[in-house]
Amino acid sequence: MQIENEYQNIERAFHERGPPYVRWAAKMAVGLQTGVPWTMCKQDDAPNPVINTCNGMKCGQTFVGPNSPNKPSIWSENWTTFYQLYGKNTRTRSPEDIAYQVALFISKKYGSFVNYYMYIFAICSSEQVTTQYNTRSTVPVTKLNTAERWKQFTEAVPNFGNTSLRSDTLLEQMNTTKDASDYLWYTFR
Repeated sequence: MQIENEYQNIERAFHERGPPYVRWAAKMAVGLQTGVPWTMCKQDDAPNPVINTCNGMKCGQTFVGPNSPNKPSIWSENWTTFYQLYGKNTRTRSPEDIAYQVALFISKKYGSFVNYYMYIFAICSSEQVTTQYNTRSTVPVTKLNTAERWKQFTEAVPNFGNTSLRSDTLLEQMNTTKDASDYLWYTFR
């Protein structure tokens, strides 16, 4: 699970209050005792046991590596493009570049996990507004009726020791959860 995202990019702006915030966020997350690993993206000095991870396009070149020998090398956001600046050309990576950077990350940084940046916004509009983020595909505008609004589910973050369903493989969400909560918790021991 992730606590904080790319805080190191702005940490210096908070002067002496920046590092204590990082330590507080890590302590708070670990203190929840979820039984799952916590990560901080682009936070080279993530306090133990929180795992420092890389976000970006070239983590095989830019990632400093795990800040402790007991942490894995994780690329948490493999960006396939970058936000577009007005009037500038779109910067989209080729499949060859993406594959090369992944191979470089695995071989040079001993990478154990690469996650391609997720695109979830196409279904998030409740009015005639669309979001196009990190993609070059177009999204049709759909007007949702009032019955199709968001639902809120309040569930505690599970602890592995208290889970009722355990598997050594990934599970298909709808058949497993039999509900509309739109997610399935995965916990690891």
